[in-house]
Amino acid sequence: MKLLHWAVTLALLLAVSQLQAVEAAVKVSNVSLSRVPPKSPSAAVYLSLKNESHEPLQLMAVSTPVARHASIHKVIIEDEVSKMRAQKKIVLVPGQQLDFSPGGYHIMLMGLEEKTFDNGFELTLEFVRHPPVKIVVLNKSRQK
Repeated sequence: MKLLHWAVTLALLLAVSQLQAVEAAVKVSNVSLSRVPPKSPSAAVYLSLKNESHEPLQLMAVSTPVARHASIHKVIIEDEVSKMRAQKKIVLVPGQQLDFSPGGYHIMLMGLEEKTFDNGFELTLEFVRHPPVKIVVLNKSRQK
């Protein structure tokens, strides 16, 4: 019975340590929201992502309850015209930091819901073989 108790305790400790290691694999910083005029149906979220693991990380999707649609976009220049392109995935190699910023990668929110948007909102980053990462985006720049 003591052996079973010890084995269960060890398994739980191992599971907790693995979860902490997974959470530490992605560092999110510099979260900001584009300036959004009142009643605007869309906005962009900018942030920095760093892969602090020893394995490649694949960001596959984003979601939030305050927008009908959220997606990862990249601004590209094509025939001297700036265009946004949806990205199916972003791969970060170990140690890589990727800055989502104006004129580059960003998270596009479309169909914003005004009521919850003014107070900040939760955004979920969804990865392959990694638990979702939830962050809070504060709306400090909302124009009055």
